[in-house]
Amino acid sequence: MIIKSFVYGFAVFLSYYVGQNLGILNYYWVVIACSSILQAKSMSHAFKRHQNYVLGTIVGCIISYAILSINFSPIAISILLVIFNSLIYWKINTNFLVGNFFTTPMAILISKLSNPLLNNEAIPERFAAILIGTSIGILSVYVLNYLQKKCM
Repeated sequence: MIIKSFVYGFAVFLSYYVGQNLGILNYYWVVIACSSILQAKSMSHAFKRHQNYVLGTIVGCIISYAILSINFSPIAISILLVIFNSLIYWKINTNFLVGNFFTTPMAILISKLSNPLLNNEAIPERFAAILIGTSIGILSVYVLNYLQKKCM
C-alpha cells in the first residue's frame, strides 16, 4: 500500500509538473488524464483505458473543431455543456470510450466560456495534455506492477 501511494503520488506530481512547465493552456488536463489511468485495476485495464482515452479524445477533438467552427453564443455553449455533461454521465460507466467522446468538447467549451478569444488552439493542446497524462499514468502503473512483483 505504501509503494502504491508513493508511485501514484509521484505520478500525479510529475503530471502536474510536466503540464505546467510545458505551458499547456489548462495543465490540469494532464493531471486528470494521469489520474484516470491510475484508477485501473490491472496493467491490461490501464492499457485499455489509455487506448480508450486517446481514441475518445481524437473523436472529441473533431467534435470540438466542428463546434468551434460555428460561432455559438454563450447561452448556446452553456446548453451544449449541459448536453455533453449528461452524455458523459450516461455513458462513461458503461462505455469509457464513448463517454470520452464528450469530455473533450466539454473541457474545450468550458475554456471557451472563460476565455472568449479562445478558438482552435485549445484542441491540439487538449490532445497533447491527454497523451502526456495518460502516458505518465500507464508508465506509473507499469512501474507499480514491476515493484509489486519484485517485493512479493
